[in-house]
Amino acid sequence: MLAKIDDIAINVQWEDNEAVNALKNLVKTSTMTVQMSQYGDYEQVGPLGQSLPHQDEQITTKPGDIVLYAGNQISIFFAPNTYRYTQLGKITDKTDEELKALLDKDNVTLTLSKDAIHTQTDPTATQKKPHHRSCLPPLLPGPGSTRAFSAYHPSGAHFSWRTT
Repeated sequence: MLAKIDDIAINVQWEDNEAVNALKNLVKTSTMTVQMSQYGDYEQVGPLGQSLPHQDEQITTKPGDIVLYAGNQISIFFAPNTYRYTQLGKITDKTDEELKALLDKDNVTLTLSKDAIHTQTDPTATQKKPHHRSCLPPLLPGPGSTRAFSAYHPSGAHFSWRTT
């Protein structure tokens, strides 16, 4: 299951439990969008529109934890809180500071999808690496001419290739 917050893709390590299985079934055929609001200066919470199976336990959340609250709301934490939740997953590709920047605002939109969803690169990532089409100027086409290309993927990976 793929996820994004607003226009930023997030990597999530999902739990293996009934609640996550039910959530995955909900997004099998269509994308789910959850409008979330900040609560208590430590989380974003939003309604799922239906109840999921839950096995609430008293836990202390950490930044990046994604939990099911009251069986029908999803919460994403950017600061710790102790309460009874069902653990759904954990955001694995953001630092505590990045999570706070992403979530410490009035409202966010969570999008869950079975397949790839269109995302925008993290603005801080694009500032770190310049995007460019070519590290070498393309040669004029003709017999034996070669073109060299170079590009950065939003994940930060760098790709280079040549064509003849």
